[in-house]
Amino acid sequence: IRSHRCIVAVQSPVLYQWISANADKLYDGVTFKDLSPEAFSALLKFSYYGETNIDPGVAAELVRGFCSQYQCWMLKAVCEVVLQTKISSSSAVKNLYVTYLPENQNREGNF
Repeated sequence: IRSHRCIVAVQSPVLYQWISANADKLYDGVTFKDLSPEAFSALLKFSYYGETNIDPGVAAELVRGFCSQYQCWMLKAVCEVVLQTKISSSSAVKNLYVTYLPENQNREGNF
């Protein structure tokens, strides 16, 4: 997914510092191996448009590590509200499984 570096950097002081220090080396882009395309898309929609309608599974993925690792505090707060208000009884176990067991992030649970 292509985006403007400054849009991604504005959400994260960690990314801002890294992008600033490596601006001349980023012609081919950056890959976030620990972030699904859906989660990165949610980050971009939040950054560009203030979009807060985030799928609970994606919110769980973002809260699990990315938001803290890259200090995306506003996005983390939005994701926490999503998890508090939009999670259903049918998706609760799966989202908790993804959120609290990082080694299981790419697995579908059969519950």
